[in-house]
Amino acid sequence: RLPPRRVLLAGAAVLAVGVAAAAGWLSGRAAPAGTAQLATAGSSSPTESTPRWAAVLDRLDAARAAVLATADAAGLSEVYAEGSPALAADRAAVGRLVAAGQTARGVRHAVRRVTQTAYDGRTARLRVVDVLAAYDVLDGSGRSVQHSPPRGEASYVVTLVRTPAGWRLQQVVPA
Repeated sequence: RLPPRRVLLAGAAVLAVGVAAAAGWLSGRAAPAGTAQLATAGSSSPTESTPRWAAVLDRLDAARAAVLATADAAGLSEVYAEGSPALAADRAAVGRLVAAGQTARGVRHAVRRVTQTAYDGRTARLRVVDVLAAYDVLDGSGRSVQHSPPRGEASYVVTLVRTPAGWRLQQVVPA
């Protein structure tokens, strides 16, 4: 006997959010961005002209968390550069949440370490170590239908591009 359609949709939405979070990155709730360690290749501290990458990543992650919490994909333009593979993945994940009548609350990453490996003023490549906080998938009434436990440290290579609207994620790949 097959499970009810509602259970299947909830499972698909939970899986979609998990995949989006695994493709995720960034920073936030477990440690303020200012406490994340920052190193630049060949230097012990950033120069004045180098952005505070932990703060940039935290801002992008907060915008992404807001998108997942509202299931409104329009906000993804505040996170990703156009054409980013992660943009397509998150649009699909939000679409699955919408189809299931769900949202995801608390999907936040905390940056532990950021190492700048390349920077030319328009593009930055960073090696990021983060953790993912526990989060919940909620149904339309706000009831938790799935609780995901926190994830330990994971490493990513993050490519950011400067756009007229600010820094955006271009690519995020496991390190």
